[in-house]
Amino acid sequence: PSCAAGTNSNADSVDAALAPSSLHVGGVHVLMADGAVRFVSENIDTGDLSQPSPGTTSTGISPYGTWGALGTKESGEIVGEY
Repeated sequence: PSCAAGTNSNADSVDAALAPSSLHVGGVHVLMADGAVRFVSENIDTGDLSQPSPGTTSTGISPYGTWGALGTKESGEIVGEY
């Protein structure tokens, strides 16, 4: 996914969706909240990247597809294979 960041200049509270980066061919290794490490394909569904960042207090479904659903808190999204 491409980078999208809020305009808040306070570095401690900036909301952002940042692009992962890796030297691995075809994707990136991602650390999950439970401590698991998963390989995520560079072809993962990223949804609508033109949408603004939902922010840290959002409880709605992420506009960023499967990639966004992996990082969404308490939205009840079903995340299939990725």
